[in-house]
Amino acid sequence: MKRSPIVRIQIFLLLVVAGLLVWRSTWDGPAPAGALVLSELSTGRLYSRTFELAADGRVRIEAVSSFEAESGSVMAAMPWILRREDRTTAWRPDPRSGTREGFLLRTVDTLALQAGAYDLYFTTLGHSDGSRNGAGFLRLVPHWTNDASRWMASVSPVDSVDLRVSSEEARPSTAASDVLWDSAWNGRGPNEALIVVRDGASVRLQATASSCPSGCDRVTVERAQGSGVVWEFTRENTVPAGGAEINRTFDGVVPLEPGVYRVVYDPWWHGGPDAWEVNPPTDPESWGVRVLRSEGLTLFDPWSGGEPLVAMLGVGDDQLLRTVIQVDRPALVYVDAMGELMSGGSRYDYAWIQSSEDRVRVWEQDYERSSLAGGDDSNRRSAEFLELQPGRYSVYYQSDGSHAYGSFNRAEPDHPERWGVALFLVEGSTGEPAVRVVESPRAATDELAVDAISATSADGLVVPLPPIAGEVLFAATAVRNQVHQQGTFELSRATRLRIVALGEMTRSGRYDYGWIESVGGDVVWEQSMSNTRAGGGDDRNRLFDDVVVLPEGRYVAHYQTDFSHAFGDFGAGAPTEPGAWGMRVVRMPE
Repeated sequence: MKRSPIVRIQIFLLLVVAGLLVWRSTWDGPAPAGALVLSELSTGRLYSRTFELAADGRVRIEAVSSFEAESGSVMAAMPWILRREDRTTAWRPDPRSGTREGFLLRTVDTLALQAGAYDLYFTTLGHSDGSRNGAGFLRLVPHWTNDASRWMASVSPVDSVDLRVSSEEARPSTAASDVLWDSAWNGRGPNEALIVVRDGASVRLQATASSCPSGCDRVTVERAQGSGVVWEFTRENTVPAGGAEINRTFDGVVPLEPGVYRVVYDPWWHGGPDAWEVNPPTDPESWGVRVLRSEGLTLFDPWSGGEPLVAMLGVGDDQLLRTVIQVDRPALVYVDAMGELMSGGSRYDYAWIQSSEDRVRVWEQDYERSSLAGGDDSNRRSAEFLELQPGRYSVYYQSDGSHAYGSFNRAEPDHPERWGVALFLVEGSTGEPAVRVVESPRAATDELAVDAISATSADGLVVPLPPIAGEVLFAATAVRNQVHQQGTFELSRATRLRIVALGEMTRSGRYDYGWIESVGGDVVWEQSMSNTRAGGGDDRNRLFDDVVVLPEGRYVAHYQTDFSHAFGDFGAGAPTEPGAWGMRVVRMPE
C-alpha cells in the first residue's frame, strides 16, 4: 500500500521531533570536574554549597550560566561566591570576560582568595516574576530555560591549595551576638519585635526585602501606642540587593525618640527563604529584618522577663474573673490576652478593662485587632500597649462552657497555658511603680457581677453585659430557648427610657424579641426588623439600642424566645454580647 505525501511528511516530522527530544534529554556536554561541583541543575531553584581554604591561595572557577534574553545583559541563571566571614562578594561571572553563545555565558576564572570559608550559590529562578515562562511547546522556542542541562559551576584548587568542601550551611551576614532581634519567618503572618529606646540610644536596622508598588514585603517601625508609622522600607531609602530587581536592602540608623516601638516585618506571601519565586539577593541569608544591639536599646519580651503585674491565665470553662489595679500616675502597660473569637464578631472567651469609677471600658479584646494564636482559627491573641491615666481599673476575663484551657475541643493554641489575660507594666522611670494590684484575681461573686454589669443565666453562669447608666426597670438577659419573661413598671410622668433588646428576627418573621404594653394591652413599643441593626455573629441576631419616651402610666415589658437559637444555643453564630440576649429597660438619668 502506498502512503500519501501528507502521511510521509507527518512521519518525517514525528521522527524529527523524537530525535530532538532524545537529543535534549541526553546531551549535557562533558562531565564537569573540580573539588566542588554544582551540576544537573533544574529551573526554579537556589543551590548552595560551602568550601574552605586552610590558607591563602588561588582557585580555578568554571561556570556556565544564562542570560534572560538572547541579546540582553540581565542574568537569569548564574552562580556567585560569598566570603563567609563578612558576606562580601568574592566572585561573580563577568559577561565582558566570558564567552557568549546565544543565551549562554561560559566563564573560566582564576581567583586569589584568603583563608576561610566561602559559600557558592547558583540560582535558576529568573530575574523577574514569570520569566521562567515562555519556553514554548517541547521547548523548541529559544528560551534561557532550554539550557538547564548545561548549567554548572565548579571550584578547583590551584598549586596544591588545601580546599575542603564543608557540610556547614550558609548563615546570616551579622553574627548572632550582634543581633538584638531577627525576624525569623514564622510561616503564618507578620513577625514583629517590641523595642524600648532610652535617651541617647541609636537604632541600627538591617533589612533585605522585596520592594514594589504592590504585593511585596512591608517593613515598618511604628509607635507601640496606636499605628503611627515613623519609618518605612521604601525604594527611596534602600539600594539594590542584587538578583531580581525587586530585591532591596537597607543598613543604617533609624532616628527614634525615647519610647516603645514596634518593628514589623510582613513578608510577601511567595518570597523569601524556602519560597523564592525570583532570583534572591546576593546574600540570600540576609533576607528579613534585624535590629542590632546598642547601648540603651532593649527588647521588650514580657514572657521571658519578669512576672506580669496581672496574670489570669490557664482559664477554664465557665469563669468570670476580675483583678483590680490602682494607677497612681500616667503609666504605659502592655496587655496580652488569648481567647476564643470569631470573624463575625462573636466572642466566647475574652478579656476587657474598665474604669471602676464610671464602668466605661477602656479596652476590650475583639477579632479585628487580634491575630492567630495557633491551632484552631478561633484561637486569637490580642497584644496592645495602653496609656492608663490615674484611677482604679478592673481587669476582667470571661469564658463560656467549652473550648478553654484544660478542655480544648478543637486544636489548642501554641501556648495553651496563656489562655486568659496578662498585664505587664512598661516602666520608664525609677522609683515606686506607677501601677499596683489592690485586689488579686478572684472569681466574680454577686458583688463583682454588679460592678461588671452582668446577667445570670438559668444555670447560674454569670455573663458580662455592656454598662447602661440609669435605673433598671426591667431586665431579662441571658435568655434561653422557650422562655417568656415579663415585668411591670410605673412612670409618674413622661420619661426617657433606654431600651436595649437583642433577639432573633429576619424579614420573614420574629422569633426572639421584646415589646412593651400599657396595662390595657395596647403595644406602645416593640422590637422589629426595621428598628434594629446587626448584633454581630449570625445575620438573625438583631439589636435595638435607643431612647424611647413613654408618658405617665403603668406598663408591662415582655421578652419571649422560641425553641432554637438563644443564649446557650448559638452554635458558631453568637452575637457580640451573648449575655445581652433579651431586653433591658432603663430609666435615663435626669
